[in-house]
Amino acid sequence: MQIQMSESEKLFMENVDHFRTMKEDLGMSTIWDMHMGRGKQAADELIMEDQPHKMTYTYIESMGDSYDDVVWKTISATAASGSVKDLWKAADDLILASGTHHVYIEDFDVQKDGTLELVTGS
Repeated sequence: MQIQMSESEKLFMENVDHFRTMKEDLGMSTIWDMHMGRGKQAADELIMEDQPHKMTYTYIESMGDSYDDVVWKTISATAASGSVKDLWKAADDLILASGTHHVYIEDFDVQKDGTLELVTGS
């Protein structure tokens, strides 16, 4: 039995396949999950200004018995440009350095000072 997919489901799967291939080509460990509504971006496509971008990632370094015992840590990296591959590389480096289980790059929240805060998912 063959399952029929809607056009939006087909498009979603094409995007997933596109970024899975790009992940392998670029040697990334994480998953670019920012394609919704953006289509199949090229690795060199600029999605932010063509300049270096400081990126931060805050994660739980250690956890005690309660939420009050959580130790948060913030680390940073710099993306060489606003291209998909440079932003992905900086995010990939941060996630790997954190040692967390997160692998999905879901967003970059632009802070008042222009710094990008990495948003991840499981």
